Amino acid sequence: MNINLILILIATFGLLLFWLFYRQANSTQKLAQKYLLEKLKDKNLDAEQRQKLEQDLSRILIADNSNGNSLAIIAVVAVFTIPFSLYFYHQLGNPKAIDYVAPKTQQQAVAAQQAPQMSMQEAIKQLEQRLAQNPNDVDGQMLYARSQISLKNYKKAVTAYRKANELAPNESVILTELAEAIALASNNRSFLGEPEGLLAKAVELKPNNQKALWLLGMTYYEHQDWQKTNAIWSKLYGMIGDAAAKKQLAQQLNDIRAKLGLPAISDTEQQDKTENSLVTDK
Repeated sequence: MNINLILILIATFGLLLFWLFYRQANSTQKLAQKYLLEKLKDKNLDAEQRQKLEQDLSRILIADNSNGNSLAIIAVVAVFTIPFSLYFYHQLGNPKAIDYVAPKTQQQAVAAQQAPQMSMQEAIKQLEQRLAQNPNDVDGQMLYARSQISLKNYKKAVTAYRKANELAPNESVILTELAEAIALASNNRSFLGEPEGLLAKAVELKPNNQKALWLLGMTYYEHQDWQKTNAIWSKLYGMIGDAAAKKQLAQQLNDIRAKLGLPAISDTEQQDKTENSLVTDK
């Protein structure tokens, strides 16, 4: 399929992509917290190293959502947050685009604001040093890969994801993100070839992996296999609770269904499925 058509498809449904990737932000933040907490357990840390880790953790855990002061910690959190969340953060100028935990105490908030700021490059350098000492750290490899995706260093991201996949095989999330990185690193941004196989495996392992369902549907779209595209995106459609994202996907589904001679999804059906998915999400 012409690469321009693929890019148009992705651009047209950016809102849906944002919804799917935004849902991953919470898990990424938890991964960062887990990573730093594990590092703090190291009894061989000196006082300076321990203080630095504690400062990193504070920047992730504490942000003043009400006053929008989270800009001071964006550089560090950027390492631990998915690229599409960062993209929309910068595009929309909304500090709440990334879901932070509210400050527990005023003292904690003041401590976070007074902590020395770290640039994204500095944070990544520290992560690289930690991985050099312990390359078998799966969480660290995942965080590093995501940071490289945000910097558009896709080949480095692929290397890190491959290492994570080697350390923790048959993990749906890792397979999905590896497939995405490989596609982004390719010249034509296509999901055909190796990414397609990885995505199929990811869906097999976790049938409700929404990001994998969307991207695997993209591969079927590239193949112009409208039957499979309709089937997998219809499944995804029934899982999404966000009304705006659901509307975007409905438009694409109706285009596919028209190619198959199937009736369009009605407004009533869209509303019913949205309500059902919201109940399921709860």
